[in-house]
Amino acid sequence: MKKTLLISLALLTILSTFVLSEGCFLYSNSELYCTNLDEPSALQECSFFDDCNMTLSYFPNNPCENESSFPHCQQVMCKSTCQYQFRGKCISGEILPEENYEWCTPGCCQFTDAYGGFCNSVQDKWHCEIEASNKDATEYSYLVTSPEECAVLCEQGIIGGTTNPISLPPDLPDLPVNTKIEPPPPEEESNPNFMIGIIIVLVAIAIYLFYKEKTFSLKGIFPQNWTKSKPGLDLRLFSPFNSNPQAKLRIQQMQQEHQQKLKKVRQEELLREAGLTATPNNLRKLQHYVTNYELINDRKIVVSDVVLAKLRKMSKKK
Repeated sequence: MKKTLLISLALLTILSTFVLSEGCFLYSNSELYCTNLDEPSALQECSFFDDCNMTLSYFPNNPCENESSFPHCQQVMCKSTCQYQFRGKCISGEILPEENYEWCTPGCCQFTDAYGGFCNSVQDKWHCEIEASNKDATEYSYLVTSPEECAVLCEQGIIGGTTNPISLPPDLPDLPVNTKIEPPPPEEESNPNFMIGIIIVLVAIAIYLFYKEKTFSLKGIFPQNWTKSKPGLDLRLFSPFNSNPQAKLRIQQMQQEHQQKLKKVRQEELLREAGLTATPNNLRKLQHYVTNYELINDRKIVVSDVVLAKLRKMSKKK
């Protein structure tokens, strides 16, 4: 039992190795960014892109849910879309939940640049910041208001609102060091089904050893010479006709008729040998003489010399 327990633990360890073989895939241009993949799937996905490097994009045995290793995979509200995205794809930066209204609501944008000034209604605060950044402004003012009110405020020259510096895109922390060796080209990759085959073989070995330890043997079910024919074994038992009662009855009738014909022919041969004809009277006499000497062996009548002598004597009297 201890041996079986050790084998089971070893099998579970191997299976857990296959499960842990998944890792985080972090190629930004892929739709599978921040997705846990096994190595063959990651290799296949990376092969779709010319600049994808497995060493820099795939981290085996390290799930994307590990925030300390992959803060890039945290969901944040992004400035540019006002939607939740992976932090690694939110190049414009993130906004806090309490800032959602200010950043994601249309309003009035105003800033001063080297060419004069800008004051106009924009879609949201991020578009105001982009407009100011493109004109080399250092800061801008933004006020959530309607386009009509923005036009009135711009005529007055000062819109008020909050003054904000131009923010730079956030720097993400470096990815963990990946010591993984670059895998072979896609055409040389091994078949993923090979791992499944290994698992099946290991399970089969464990089951075999378990039942072997339990002294389970097929010899107790099937004799060693069960395939050999036994002396006297009637192979007719395996005939398909035995499963049909009508066919079986018809065969028995035919066999009986055949045996009766053989017996009649044998009687006629004996009578001819004795010089007699096959009349009812002679047949009764023949039956009388052979009653005590008739032996059945495979349905053949064996007549002794005494019977033949009696038959010859009858012939002479005739």
